[in-house]
Amino acid sequence: MDAQESERGAGLLAGGARLGAGTGWLARLFSGGFDRLVQRIDAALLCGSIEATLPDGSVRVVGGKAPGFNAIVHIRDWRALLRLATGGSVGWYQAWEAGEWDSPDPVPLFALFMANAETLGNTGRASGPWRYAGRLWHWLNRNSRTGSQRNIHAHYDLGNDFYQQWLDPTLSYSSAMFDGHGNVGALSLEDGQRRKWARLHQRMTGSGGPPQSVLEIGCGWGSLAGYL
Repeated sequence: MDAQESERGAGLLAGGARLGAGTGWLARLFSGGFDRLVQRIDAALLCGSIEATLPDGSVRVVGGKAPGFNAIVHIRDWRALLRLATGGSVGWYQAWEAGEWDSPDPVPLFALFMANAETLGNTGRASGPWRYAGRLWHWLNRNSRTGSQRNIHAHYDLGNDFYQQWLDPTLSYSSAMFDGHGNVGALSLEDGQRRKWARLHQRMTGSGGPPQSVLEIGCGWGSLAGYL
C-alpha cells in the first residue's frame, strides 16, 4: 500500500467518525446509513475523487484510487445525503434544487459519475420502498390516451424561456457529441451540438449513395433540420 492509498483510507475512517458524531438530529439518526452510502461511493469510484465538505464543517474525500476528474462538493444540509440514499440521482437533483448542496464547478462531478457509471451501479437509483413508490408513480403517469396529453404538457409546453436556461443557443434537445477523451469542458455545449450535426451529415452523405430523407423528431427547435 503506497502513501497516497494509506492517506486516503485514513481520511475515510476519520470522516466516518465525524459523520457519526455530526451535529443535528438528522445526522445522528441516519449516521450509519450515511456512512455506508459514502463507503459504497468510495468503493465504486475507480478513478477520480470527490472532496465533500459536510454540514458540520468536516471534509471527506472519496475515491482517489486513480487519476480522473476531481470534484468539489459542499453539502449544506444532511437532507442531501438522505435524498441521495432514498431517491438516487433524482433525489440528488432535488437536493441541489433545494439548496442542500452546491459546487463551485459541477461539471467535473457529473463527468466523474459518468466515468464510473458501471461501477457505481445502483448507487444513483432509489432504493427500498422509494423504488416501488417510483414505479407506482410512473405507472400512474403511463402513456394512455389521457396520460399522454398530461405528459406532453408537462415536458414540452413549458415555453422557450425555460429551455433557454439550460440548452445551448440552438435549443438542441438531444445529446451533444464531444471528443470522447474526457475533455468535456474543452468544448461548449453549442460546439458539441454542431459537432454532432456535422457527424450526422457526414454519415448521410459520405457513403456515395442516393440522397436520404430526414425526419427530425425530438431533436429540438428545428436547428438540425436547418443545418442538413
